[in-house]
Amino acid sequence: MRDYMKALCYRFETTSRRAEYLDRKIERTYRQLTRLLDEPERKLLLKMADLEDALREEACLNSFIS
Repeated sequence: MRDYMKALCYRFETTSRRAEYLDRKIERTYRQLTRLLDEPERKLLLKMADLEDALREEACLNSFIS
């Protein structure tokens, strides 16, 4: 059931201009941080970004299901 709802969510998901703006801002900030950090810190930053994406995806799916 969850896979079906996930497929529906991806099919009908639309992004707002605000969300696109925030995504661009996050990407810019990420690039700035990457330039300032050494390799171990960069890996940690990448891990945090991946977890943030997973959390955002989960919240979006839960909102869609509701």
